[in-house]
Amino acid sequence: MAVAKAFAASGRRSAVDFSLPLPTGSENTSGVMAAVSLRFGSPLHGWLDVELSGDGGTVARSVSDVPGDSLAMLADAACDIVSGCPARDVTWFLEPDEDRWSFRSVDGGVAVLVSSDRGVETCFGNEKPVALCWTIWRALRRLQADEAWQGATEHVWSRPFPQRSVDHLRQRLVLLTDLPPDP
Repeated sequence: MAVAKAFAASGRRSAVDFSLPLPTGSENTSGVMAAVSLRFGSPLHGWLDVELSGDGGTVARSVSDVPGDSLAMLADAACDIVSGCPARDVTWFLEPDEDRWSFRSVDGGVAVLVSSDRGVETCFGNEKPVALCWTIWRALRRLQADEAWQGATEHVWSRPFPQRSVDHLRQRLVLLTDLPPDP
């Protein structure tokens, strides 16, 4: 409930103009669309722009690939959240600071609280877990399709793209939304 109160008290709103809809066609997604959007820039020399937007505003950071694998943390956290885990954290490394994205179950949904070492906090509203996790999955897939990941990735990111974690997330989402598996 504290997360919901923090969100209500923030009073901040922003338009979300780059959310992609959930899969359409014969796929059964219950008509759910996330109000939170996530976008990545193109990785270069161990740095990556990350932007999270929603009812709480927009948080944009350039994050580092050391000392941890934040992309894998994000995919794993989304998989756990969609599987019913009540709380997960993801750490983004800013060198020397850190940002934390705390995913918390609130009133049947998931709130995202972004906090930094500087004490700044932004809360993104109460999302349906499946909608939020589809948003994360789509953003990670768009990032994977970035041409920077093709070829010599040592100039891009110090770790390989977290393919296994992203695939596992999609498998969980497909099971929960009755989507047909990939051919």
